[in-house]
Amino acid sequence: MNGDKLKYAVGWLLSFALGIVFLLAGWSKVTDPAAFMGILEKLAPAPWLRDSLFYITPGIELTLGIAFVTLRWRREAAVIAIPLCLLFLALGVYLNLTGNEFAKCGCFSPEVAPWFQTSGWGTVLRDLGFLSAALLVYISSRNPERISKSSYPSKI
Repeated sequence: MNGDKLKYAVGWLLSFALGIVFLLAGWSKVTDPAAFMGILEKLAPAPWLRDSLFYITPGIELTLGIAFVTLRWRREAAVIAIPLCLLFLALGVYLNLTGNEFAKCGCFSPEVAPWFQTSGWGTVLRDLGFLSAALLVYISSRNPERISKSSYPSKI
């Protein structure tokens, strides 16, 4: 297997895996809204921010999951997922460094995805893994043929 095929295969697998992760995260919030709101009440001091995140976050995660799984918009999904993962990573680091109670981040409910239940620095490491996967999907989905010299018209 040459380098391009390997890069494509790894990107495809990571895209599919990230899609499942985002679908599980979004579905966890949809199926257990009370738990998600409880987490947001601890993290978001302003009611307007808490309510906005409550309604927007599951939709973004489900949309990203579909985009990653279908592979049609995986580069675009990665462009959105990278800053989202950075935000979650920064929040996890901040909460751990300040000593806040961070027993459960609220990303995945135990009923939907029990194997993703982490706390503390384990959550930070998990988020770092998701960020790395999103970066690799972005890099692997780059299409160098679109910008190659052969795409320019020849001299008339």
